[in-house]
Amino acid sequence: GNYQKAVPHFQKALAIDPNKAEAHFYLGLAYGALGKHPEKIREYHESLRLNPNMAMAHFKLGLASAATEQHQDAILHYKESIRINNSYPDAHYFLALSYFLSKRYKEMSDPLQAAIALDPENGKHFYLLGLSYLKLGRYQAAIAPLRKASNLNSVTNEAQSISKVTLK
Repeated sequence: GNYQKAVPHFQKALAIDPNKAEAHFYLGLAYGALGKHPEKIREYHESLRLNPNMAMAHFKLGLASAATEQHQDAILHYKESIRINNSYPDAHYFLALSYFLSKRYKEMSDPLQAAIALDPENGKHFYLLGLSYLKLGRYQAAIAPLRKASNLNSVTNEAQSISKVTLK
């Protein structure tokens, strides 16, 4: 979409009614697409102030926190997103990824199993599960999920970049 044109429309809507959590959230999305990260974060926080049960706003704040390597904040937002709506596989996956990047490997299994249950054809879930087993020294356990990821032919650039950073 044309995010540059969308921003003034959301701003007008908020001038009329500043208590619309959804308008703040979508303004945050537009700011994010335009690379205006402080504004994005401000709008997500405002949407949550107005409606603390916006799972996607928590998820987006988790992503923003993880992008600045604030993994503990990211974990809290992902957990809250999942508490509100546990049917979004990416929330589970990125929770596990934040655990991985925090070297909290033992905590990765539950969110990855949830992500796999919700999206069983997504190889990145299996790939990250396999990496977590490798980090825990569970080499035999790592074989099946890594093989499944390979069979799904979806070991993405994201997953490959994770392995370059973490398997040194």
